[in-house]
Amino acid sequence: MIRRSTLSVLVVLLIAANAFAATTVRGRVLAADGTPYPSAAVTLKSRSGAKTSPVYTDREGMFYVANVAPGAYTLVVRTSRSETPFSVSAQPRAYSDLPPVRVR
Repeated sequence: MIRRSTLSVLVVLLIAANAFAATTVRGRVLAADGTPYPSAAVTLKSRSGAKTSPVYTDREGMFYVANVAPGAYTLVVRTSRSETPFSVSAQPRAYSDLPPVRVR
């Protein structure tokens, strides 16, 4: 009985640790002139090649990618005119705030 309870507690702690380890990456896409770039597709690509589903910037150029493991990524911003990669890092905290990126 005690072993089962201990195992249950360990499973819950591992799930909680994984949930805490994930972060939401948020940032802003700007046009070359500094104005917000709405409707740009944003994807994160890990070094192993895994990609997130694309998210789209809002009217203010903001984007949010949830449930990202901490680590190094390539942020790919696709617009109607270009596809631009940026090197970024997701930090182990609730939100990883990226500096604004500019695209053509």
